[in-house]
Amino acid sequence: IFLWSALISVTLVALSAGYLIGGKLADKSPSIMRLCMLIAVAGIWVIAIPWMKHPVLVFAEQFGLRWAVLISAFVLFFPPLTLLGIVSPYAIKLKTQSLDEVARSAGTLYAISTLASVFAALATGFYLIPNFGIIRLTISVGIVLVLTAVIGSISFGIEGSFKIAFSSE
Repeated sequence: IFLWSALISVTLVALSAGYLIGGKLADKSPSIMRLCMLIAVAGIWVIAIPWMKHPVLVFAEQFGLRWAVLISAFVLFFPPLTLLGIVSPYAIKLKTQSLDEVARSAGTLYAISTLASVFAALATGFYLIPNFGIIRLTISVGIVLVLTAVIGSISFGIEGSFKIAFSSE
């Protein structure tokens, strides 16, 4: 019970912080490259979790079970989940072409995001963890995040190069 409460609470607080920070960052200077960098850093953090968990748990255990679980969940998961929370407002800002479509863009993004989360939760619990284990799954998720950022950066670079090349005509 302590573990699930801590994980759910840390996830919700981190996402809330990410949405707040992401909204401010996106209004200041939205850029696909910055978005890709945030995703890459989140991925690198997730890849590092299996190696960070032991020292974090050793440190946190001195505070008793309840606090140890909460502290560990916060240290291990708050940073990458906050970075991933930044993605939604950033994506809305980058996708929106006019004020007339802001609500539609936000609604579509959150609908897709929520459905993907439901699918991911079911796939993780019913298939991925039983068949691959938590460590392999954690590292794989981190790798997918980093690859997504790299592909996004390359795609933007190519797209940006074409825009520069053709805009000089």
